[in-house]
Amino acid sequence: MIPEEIEPVILENLSYEVLQYQHAIDQTNNYEKLKFTIRLTNKNPYEVEGFTEITWNKNPSFKLYIYGSGNNSTGCTSIAANSSCLLEYDFEGPIFTNSQSVVDFPIPTYYVTN
Repeated sequence: MIPEEIEPVILENLSYEVLQYQHAIDQTNNYEKLKFTIRLTNKNPYEVEGFTEITWNKNPSFKLYIYGSGNNSTGCTSIAANSSCLLEYDFEGPIFTNSQSVVDFPIPTYYVTN
């Protein structure tokens, strides 16, 4: 049997609030700091499981995927019905975004996998 690949569904009725955002690049020392906390709110009457994609208006080609805890992040692998979850990301180290244009606010999209 060949597994069928399906595209995850984008969660509708999701709202978000950027509670904290910090981004700095030091080209001289090849150093970057990217840190944010976002409250995701599931306004649906059912629980969802999934992952979050982060994009930025000024650089939509740069995407960051957060699947859960680990790799500098605390994700929202599930969000209960009519409730919120805190999505946190904290990275300090060698430059990985290679772009000053990530300095605008992050935009989350939540993909449902259940």
